[in-house]
Amino acid sequence: MALQKFKAPTLPVAPPQYDSNFMSQLIRALTSYFNLLDSTTPIQVDSIILSGLPTNGAGLAIGSVYNDDGTLKIVVSYRAYAASLQATASIGNISVTTT
Repeated sequence: MALQKFKAPTLPVAPPQYDSNFMSQLIRALTSYFNLLDSTTPIQVDSIILSGLPTNGAGLAIGSVYNDDGTLKIVVSYRAYAASLQATASIGNISVTTT
């Protein structure tokens, strides 16, 4: 899978002896590559496989993706995420426990 809007720069072929012009070309190519990696331009892909996703948002960074019983969800800042949820309530002789 490749990025559709970007192409990795071609690195120059090294001469047999040290050449400052070659080093400048190499530095420019590497700078171009690192700028590509640092880019915030949206990525467009033809397909994606997300395997091994967590099953809840507990402990994940904001913006992380997790699999909630087959539905992809994104961790947001305004919601709390717990690894598990337990509640117990009693009314007279009736007891309800959820896990």
